[in-house]
Amino acid sequence: ARAAALAERGAAGLVVVTDRELDTLQAERLRSALRPTVGIPVFEITEEAFGTLLGRLGVGERDLVTSPPALPLGVRVRQSLARSPLTTTLTANVLGMWPGNDPELADEVLIVGAHYDHIGRSPDGVLFPGANHNGSGVAALLEMARVWREAGYRPARSVLFVAWGAEELGSAGVAHYLTHPVVPLTRTVGVIALDGVGGGRGYKLLYYGTREHDLPLIQRLEAGAALLDRRAWRRGSTGEGWHAAFNAGGVPTVKLIWDEAERDFYLPTDTVDRIDPDRLASTGETLTLTVAWLAGR
Repeated sequence: ARAAALAERGAAGLVVVTDRELDTLQAERLRSALRPTVGIPVFEITEEAFGTLLGRLGVGERDLVTSPPALPLGVRVRQSLARSPLTTTLTANVLGMWPGNDPELADEVLIVGAHYDHIGRSPDGVLFPGANHNGSGVAALLEMARVWREAGYRPARSVLFVAWGAEELGSAGVAHYLTHPVVPLTRTVGVIALDGVGGGRGYKLLYYGTREHDLPLIQRLEAGAALLDRRAWRRGSTGEGWHAAFNAGGVPTVKLIWDEAERDFYLPTDTVDRIDPDRLASTGETLTLTVAWLAGR
């Protein structure tokens, strides 16, 4: 939003000085590459790099404070960037319907979803495994379906398991579903999103949801966690992610994620060995009980 506003006022570019770590900046660079352009180049540099730049200009930070709002720097920066070639790829949403057995409720559906795509490799060949973001969400989804099948469980309402494609490209898979739903949104009672459920740098299982709009889902989630002698902590309202499009369309949504899991998203270090099996299992158990209640009477 800041870059777009500056572009409208005639800015040629934007350099943001930050105290964030270099690996976090690299992750943000990848996220930014997937967003719509604002029309001007935007760079984020560390405080150390900014200090080096000022030193070469013979300018101190105090000079910037006392100088006019805009002043010529007399410096040019040249940067070379590697770009991956543009390719066309076929993608798909993977859907599995678990039919309800109640004649009055079976035509209603609860969606449990996780996106299965990630960003792959950077132009210079670095692999971003995406184990927690979002292999963990897909794993929880599949394991829940397996447990239900082994138990012979039949819910009253239908449950639609969905692994979304092209989420990293503007939630294209979700956008397609919203215009081609297998069950009308008016009969979709809720959506549970799984993203980063294999652990995080924090120690709380969080959820995004609003009590004004998503109360039925929140009540069952909190009750399910309590029954297992655990707790789910509310992080905020809708939050970012593919589920927000459902929420905007009037469908109640809840997103599950471990505290500070996002700090390792879009990094080469998001590997399988860093998944916490206990936290992943705890999420899966809480999820399974919550969905069973929501899909029941």
